[in-house]
Amino acid sequence: MRAADRAWLAMAGGIIAWDIACPRGEMLSDASARYTKSHPLLWGGTVVYIAGHLIHIWPKRYDLLSVLAAAVEDENT
Repeated sequence: MRAADRAWLAMAGGIIAWDIACPRGEMLSDASARYTKSHPLLWGGTVVYIAGHLIHIWPKRYDLLSVLAAAVEDENT
């Protein structure tokens, strides 16, 4: 298992643990619903951007997360 695989499992475990143990009304989906009401364009754009990043539909040069990761990698080499 690679490091990124372990990171995905840790995130999934953390999300599940939070949603089981959180106070009423504080599930991550509840927060998402609040963000949708208060900042529909910003939150919707964020969700679309992250989904696009995860399925690699954005060209790397326009994908902020890819650009930042490449910059950090360049600094560490």
